[in-house]
Order: sequence, then structure tokens, then C-alpha cells
Amino acid sequence: MEDAGRRVMEEFGFCPSWGFLEPAPLETLGSYFSPWSRLVRELDSTRADPTASIREKVEQLPLLDHERLESKAELQLAHTLLSCLGMSYVFEEPSCPRPCLPEVLAVPWTSVSTRLAIPPIIIHSTISLSNWRKIDPSGPFELSNLTTIFSLDTTRDLEAFFMVPLLVELASLPAVKAILTAQELASQSPVPWPLFPGLLAKATTAVEEMRRELGQLHTSCDPATFYHVHRPLLSGWKDNPLLPGGLTYLGVSPEPLELSGGSAAQSAALQLLDAGLGVEHQGAEGEFLATMRESYMPPNQRGLIERVREGPSLHKVCSESPLEEVREGFEACLEELVKFRTDHLVLVARYRRRPHHNHRRRQVHPGAEETGEVGGAGEGGGEAPGGAGHRRHAPRHLPQEDQGRHEESRWR
Repeated sequence: MEDAGRRVMEEFGFCPSWGFLEPAPLETLGSYFSPWSRLVRELDSTRADPTASIREKVEQLPLLDHERLESKAELQLAHTLLSCLGMSYVFEEPSCPRPCLPEVLAVPWTSVSTRLAIPPIIIHSTISLSNWRKIDPSGPFELSNLTTIFSLDTTRDLEAFFMVPLLVELASLPAVKAILTAQELASQSPVPWPLFPGLLAKATTAVEEMRRELGQLHTSCDPATFYHVHRPLLSGWKDNPLLPGGLTYLGVSPEPLELSGGSAAQSAALQLLDAGLGVEHQGAEGEFLATMRESYMPPNQRGLIERVREGPSLHKVCSESPLEEVREGFEACLEELVKFRTDHLVLVARYRRRPHHNHRRRQVHPGAEETGEVGGAGEGGGEAPGGAGHRRHAPRHLPQEDQGRHEESRWR
């Protein structure tokens, strides 16, 4: 059973121990590219100096030869550095973002992104999955011992904001592996049903661990600091009223690009679980998740999601099992996934709303078992789905991760 699904993991570069995380991220590009890394390290001090300007410093950068970047690790680190510089340049004055990116950033950022098949904007795969290091190399792999290699600033709040999604994704590994294994076993005749309860239990336990990791954000990233300091830096240039035409990448194209900012929906973890468990999202929610998958994830990540979607739906497979414990195991796994999404919706509500809204609401912290309505995500608000009590007799109602749009999900 251990070999089931391994071929699929190898095909899409999904490491059994690390998933899509880079196990040993590159930390330096060498002296030639030091102007990029040096300026990223100076972002904090530049913002603190009333006589200095990030935009002026960026415009004074040399146009470096991006063709000198050879390996995937070098390209990933370059994307991280250029993302930090690009977001800081555009949103140095959040109320007055620059509509054009200078050639010294636009050309290498676009070229590096093209080679990685990802967009030239800050995204989860390079700001989190390949941008971590241990504070104590011999210490544990946990939030208190993790930091970013490069970031938009040096606050611990932002470090946690980037590291918690990484830990959530790492925690999902047993669930993803269990799903891949179960899909392989479901193709056998006869289906080895006695193996399924253990696989479903592993997946359920993994989602529980994902909830625990997600809950750490509550105590590690201050909502007021995030809203006023970091949220503007993570904005994109799509559906942004301050950049209605998008962003022009000078030296690349006269036509502006419209790209969304960073989003938890860019993580492959939840979409892999949805795909395997047979959950589909409809309407605006489904369109948003599809866009995040198709336009903001690296090819191997979206490729694995599509492969899982094309495989047997565990909802259908488990519902047809002659063993009650298989059916119950699937229901328990799905129950935990609903709880995770509700936890995440609570966090989205806290970090996307103006801070003064938070104290007006009953606070339900991620990971808590308390049920009831909580504040919705996004500026317009909304409601979290009802608790899981009605789940057996109604379509799954899983909240969309970042937009606060709640469309019914259905089975496939």
C-alpha cells in the first residue's frame, strides 16, 4: 500500500516528506545580484528615513542580466526578491500606488516569472514555500523556530503570516498521500475496503493538524498591524480602484497587466483535498478558486490537482462501500474539512476588516469548537456557514477562502 500513489507524486514533484515545500531553499544569489538583496534588506530602514525613498532607490538599481540565473532555486529566490521590491515600489504610498513599474524591475521580474510559469507578483509558492529557514538549524520545524529568508519588512507579524500557510501545507501531507493511495486502491478489483478506514483516519488527523497550525496565526500576527501596514503591501493590481487599469511593466509591454495579490487560495493543499474528496465549488467562488489554481500556482501543483480531480471521487467510492466504517470515516474527514474552512473564514474576517470592527463581534478563535455565526470575510461582510449539524442532509457549504462569497458546493 505504501507504493500506491508514489508514481503520481514523483510525476508532479510532490515529495513524500516535504510536499511542494522546498526542503533546502537557496539563501543567496551571489555578489552579481547583491543590489536586489541589499535593497530588500534596507526596506525597513528606508521606510523609517523621512529623507529616503524606496522608489528612488529602486529606480537607481542597475538592469541586471537575468539570464545569469540558471537553476530553479535561483529563479525562485530571484522571484522572491523582485516581489519584495516590486510590491514595496508600487505601494510605498498605499493611497497613491504607482501605475508603472520601472524597467530595472519589470524586465527581470517578468522574465523570471515566465521561466517559472508563474505571474510577476507576490505569490504563495515563492514568498512562503521556498522562502523559509530555521532560526536554530538544529531546532524543531515549528513556527517559533521559522523565519523568512527575505520579506517586505522584518516584523515577526509578517513572518508568521507567511510561515503559517507553509506549516498548514506541510501538515496536509498525510491527507494528500492518503487520498492518492485511496484513489489507486479504488481502481483495483476487488476494492480492498479494509484498508480505507486507516487511510481516512490519517486524512482526518492531518486536517486536525492543519487547523492547529492555522490557529497559531491568531496569536502571532496582530490584526491592526496587518490591516494598516501589511495588507496594502500585499494588494494586487486587479479590481483595485486605485489601479483601475492595472500595472504597466515598462520595457516589457505597453499594455498593463491585471494581477491579484497574495491569497491563501494559491496553496495547493486545500484544493487537493477538495479534489480528492469530491467537493466542487460553484459560482463566483468556484471561478475564483479556478483562477488561483490555473494562473497563480506553478504547473506541477495545478497539475497534481487536476490529476486528482480526474481520478476516482472518494465521495462516490466511499458511499458505495459495503463497510459502514468506510462511510463513517469519510464523513468524519469531511466534517473536519468543514471545520478547517470555518476556522479560516474567522481569520479572514479578523484580518481583512478594519480593526475597529473586530471588537464589536463575538470573537471565535480558530480551532475553537464553539459554533454559531461569526463575521464574514471581505469588506462587505457575510456569514460563516452553519455548523456541521445539518451536513448529512444538505449540500456542503464551504466558505470561499478570501472573498467572502458563499456559493453552495456540490459533489462530483
